[in-house]
Amino acid sequence: MDRFEYWVNHLKLVQHPGDEEGFFREEFRDTFIVKNNLGECRNSATVAYFAQKTSPPFSPSSFLFRCKGAELLYYHFGAPLTIKIFMNGVRQDPVNFTLGPQIDEGQTLFTAVPKDTWFTRIVESEDENNFTVYSCSLIPGFELADFEARKYGDLMQEN
Repeated sequence: MDRFEYWVNHLKLVQHPGDEEGFFREEFRDTFIVKNNLGECRNSATVAYFAQKTSPPFSPSSFLFRCKGAELLYYHFGAPLTIKIFMNGVRQDPVNFTLGPQIDEGQTLFTAVPKDTWFTRIVESEDENNFTVYSCSLIPGFELADFEARKYGDLMQEN
């Protein structure tokens, strides 16, 4: 069993069913219910584990994601994970954060993506076998109705 399979098996991850790369599993869904700005009921928080292998270079075919709530990302193991956050819209350069263990080189163990902000997560590596294990918390908790995934090139044509 290689290291990637070790993490997938021991965390009981499954192939991501959507447009995101890699494997995931929701680990926690709070039973405390809150209402969002539209008065819709949501779990107050969720946490999911992810394992993602080396990504293709960022391009117009890369998927960006946007949530109606804040997404908190935590590094756990493996290669650094680049988070590209388009704070001022997709026509502006993204702010890049690198989740990883090399704090002395500017990496961080945690970053937050503000609500309603497009972003993507990329494992940048020359080695296609590299991977990252990370988790994310959504506040309020994940609901498909509060989530969007679109190709970067499509967003650029629209905006």
